Amino acid sequence: LAQALLYPVDALRTLAQTRDGRTLADVGVRSLVRGCAQTSSFALFTGGIQFGIFGAVNPRLGPLAASVAGAAGSCLVSVPQEVIKQRLITGIYGSFREAFCEIYRTEGVRGFYSAWKPTVSRNVPFVITTFTTRDVIRERLVRFKRRRGGRDGGDGATALSPAENVGVGITSALVAGPR
Repeated sequence: LAQALLYPVDALRTLAQTRDGRTLADVGVRSLVRGCAQTSSFALFTGGIQFGIFGAVNPRLGPLAASVAGAAGSCLVSVPQEVIKQRLITGIYGSFREAFCEIYRTEGVRGFYSAWKPTVSRNVPFVITTFTTRDVIRERLVRFKRRRGGRDGGDGATALSPAENVGVGITSALVAGPR
């Protein structure tokens, strides 16, 4: 939902960064939402992959390695989404289907990953900061609750309430800053 709501803002950012000088007047107001539903739906897969990998790797290798693996793994979905989105916004293609088919026809699978290096170099530090901060804050809160006689989550671990988990997540995102 957040991705879809912020799509027009991201579209304006993308246009501002184009090297060929295209403006909103050149590509039309519709470019602010062109492909929004399709590309925003990728966010579900991106988040699922990122959190799934993090959850699987964290117990064995810790939050740092899990964050790197989660970020890199999620880029398998997010990079093609970004490539398609940016080409739709800049008016290179008129629809999601056209973008997908043309990129595949002219560049092959590699075309969907043309932004791999810059995206990974941006996402990995962000995810490391967010997830490791989340783990540190969560562990400190759990220790604090245990000292205060916190309730047991059933498996011997002190449980955090939904509100506490939301607070931990928001704090982690604030520490990491904007992506």
